[in-house]
Amino acid sequence: AEYMGHIKGSDNTSSDYLSRHPQECFDLNCQICKFNEELAASVVHSITVEDVLSGHGRMPFLNIPSWKSAQHDCETLRRAYAHLTQGTRPSKKCKNSRDLHHYIRVSAVSGGLLVVRKSDPFLTTRDLVIVPDSILPGVVTALHLHFHHPPKSQLTRVFNRYFWAIRSESSIDMVSKNCSQCNSLKRIPKEMFEQTSTILASSPGEMFAADVMCREKQKIFVLRDYYSSYTSSSIIPDETSDSLREALLLNTIPIRNVSSTTRVDCAPGFNSLKNDSSLKSYGIVLDFGRIKNW
Repeated sequence: AEYMGHIKGSDNTSSDYLSRHPQECFDLNCQICKFNEELAASVVHSITVEDVLSGHGRMPFLNIPSWKSAQHDCETLRRAYAHLTQGTRPSKKCKNSRDLHHYIRVSAVSGGLLVVRKSDPFLTTRDLVIVPDSILPGVVTALHLHFHHPPKSQLTRVFNRYFWAIRSESSIDMVSKNCSQCNSLKRIPKEMFEQTSTILASSPGEMFAADVMCREKQKIFVLRDYYSSYTSSSIIPDETSDSLREALLLNTIPIRNVSSTTRVDCAPGFNSLKNDSSLKSYGIVLDFGRIKNW
């Protein structure tokens, strides 16, 4: 039977000293050092957009064989690659070839991969990988999650540093707006707008709703009282501010109180009458509400 005994460090001075003062290993073939390097490299480290843009971190998703396969699966990129390598141009009779012409105009072939060469001041020329439209939303979403939900501006910078796509701006905007975590961290507006479907009109001729409807190539101005649902209308020649002002005065003055409020939409003709002196002199106030509600 084997026996293992514990002794104090003071009784084993050589081993105690070496454990507290280890020697540095410079042997390139040391298996222990290789094991420690591989173990450290296998651990997933947190990386930020600033690390990648400053060059201290490596950009993920840059596997060249994978991008070659993804571009080969895209029909438009495959055709653009064939035209660029063969030195030909697509036929003018080819329909729906706007993206194809765009790829041929801006891209180049580098190592069997379609790239866009970008030159920045005081920097070397970089080759940006062209991302197919079919996987663009997935790539942008993966970058958004990998970099811990960066703002839209930072996500655009890091994407444009290594990748290129025709519709990259719209995809980045869609991913940023549809991220639940990013939306939950947005600031709540300081002023809360109370909205209701009930109009507080206490008497007839107090509040109206006005709009323009088109029937049989004619423009009809319609005015309706909120309290009594009384409706008045007149035909107008156009939707300019002068025609709308005349229709408002013609239909509102006979049935209004001393002062009245008329709710309208944000059409250019109504918007021009926001501070109109003629309407104010008759006590007619236009209520445009919030633009996002129309």
